[in-house]
Amino acid sequence: MYDYMKALHARFCREPELQKVRAELDRSYREIKARLGQQDQETLLQLADLENELREEASLTSFIAGFQLGMGIAGAAIPGLIKHQFPDRASAMMGVYSAMIGVGSAAASGLSVPLSNMLGGWRFGLGIWIIPILLGMLVWGAYFLRHPDGVFQNDPAASGRSLLRSGKAWQVTVFYLSRVGAAYFFYTWIPIFLRQRGMSYEDAGFILSVAMFAQLPATLSAHVLEKAMGGRGLLIVMAMALAALSCWGILYLPLDWAVWMAILFGLATGTVFSRGMALMVERARTPSESIRLSGMSQGIGFTMGALLSLLFTSFLHQGGSFLPFCLVYTLFCVLGMVSGRMSARPGYV
Repeated sequence: MYDYMKALHARFCREPELQKVRAELDRSYREIKARLGQQDQETLLQLADLENELREEASLTSFIAGFQLGMGIAGAAIPGLIKHQFPDRASAMMGVYSAMIGVGSAAASGLSVPLSNMLGGWRFGLGIWIIPILLGMLVWGAYFLRHPDGVFQNDPAASGRSLLRSGKAWQVTVFYLSRVGAAYFFYTWIPIFLRQRGMSYEDAGFILSVAMFAQLPATLSAHVLEKAMGGRGLLIVMAMALAALSCWGILYLPLDWAVWMAILFGLATGTVFSRGMALMVERARTPSESIRLSGMSQGIGFTMGALLSLLFTSFLHQGGSFLPFCLVYTLFCVLGMVSGRMSARPGYV
């Protein structure tokens, strides 16, 4: 992620010219240089180099922060817009939205390198993704032209009580946290452990790709499967249990089974992801309440999930046993079972 953002920053960010400021700096530098000896001049040059490096890193950090801020705002707002546009089909549409997230992620990760080779360099391979961004901007621009007054002007929950006091909101948040923590933990360590089992880098990457692509049909069909099973709580518990079992299977069954275990893992986690996103619209009465719940669950979920994953990762090391990893992943799944089952019960935040 850092390398991609660094490449985008180098491609699209341009420093302002500021000719007067640069001329003043050059003049001041020459005056200082004339008063210094050879050794002091070398020290001054080193300071100037460090200053340039610091400025570049600060610019890159600002660029990444702006990108993440935009993505975070969009990710929190979309559930509310879906609830506004499809009030009777919000759950199913969240499944479609979840699937499109997977399609976009898989396409970008799988096509960037081939496109770079085809178009003659990584700059073009990354720059071409500006096309779907511009298309998305056109679609949203057309949407807001049709709704110039916004969608929440008559929303009584726009200034409601804090969701931090809502038990249902915390149930949804903990469920999201468990999903994010499990995903971070799994995708960080599974390639390392598969290599430890004797797989090549290419085969380990293929196993991850299979797991990611297997999520797509699950995100689209989870809404139908939920109705067929007669409830979301049971579906979440079964999907979490399947995710845990398939994780153990990837590491302890013969390697010939790894692909099949990855498919089961993807189907399970895709179901959990889709139903977790649907909770953000179904446990809110209004679109703005859905946005607030989305912001709380994703904000706290991503932050705490990543921190917990990092904490548990600090106890693992390459070349060690698979058992601690599998136990921690199972712990995340059990937490998801309990909080998911509670979140699936009727009620609003």
